[in-house]
Amino acid sequence: MRFTKVAAVGIGVAAAAAMGFSGSGEASAALLLSSSYPHTQSLSNGTVAVKVTNKTSKTATCWLSVHKASDETELKMRATAVNAIIATGIESGVLDSVREDAAEGALKVVWNGKSIAKDGSSTGWWASGRTDTSYAIYQECTTPDPILGLTINGLAQVYTVTGTGKSPDSPDDSGNGSLAGLFGGLLG
Repeated sequence: MRFTKVAAVGIGVAAAAAMGFSGSGEASAALLLSSSYPHTQSLSNGTVAVKVTNKTSKTATCWLSVHKASDETELKMRATAVNAIIATGIESGVLDSVREDAAEGALKVVWNGKSIAKDGSSTGWWASGRTDTSYAIYQECTTPDPILGLTINGLAQVYTVTGTGKSPDSPDDSGNGSLAGLFGGLLG
């Protein structure tokens, strides 16, 4: 599985970079607390809504994806790999690759580098058209840290949203579910 190899490389690079920072006398980043990027989430009639607030003093860049609830444990491991790289304080190709792994297999990538202003918030939506009553959410936000001379600091986190799925007998207006699929199959 691609995640395992990249995560192992990413964690190794993060550990080496952290040792390099501490050995050279330069600062290394600390992961921010989840209170830096609080969220609220809901699931109603198959529509997932996640509101993320940026409580930092700089503009945040955020990634958000919706996954099957059964993927939560694996997503937490992926978030740990992302956090290991964020802790180096440096944007890198390895971080980009581990971010891609975190989004792999997502039912929906809602944000891919969304900007949220200082003390601002943004809400991501997905009208799933699915009957699922629970999903795992991957959220990552980063901000620059010019005071410490770091490119980024931030946090990747995973949490669950529960609620009501789309009723199988209600009309599908999302373009993602059964009626769109049925007509697309008949016409295509």
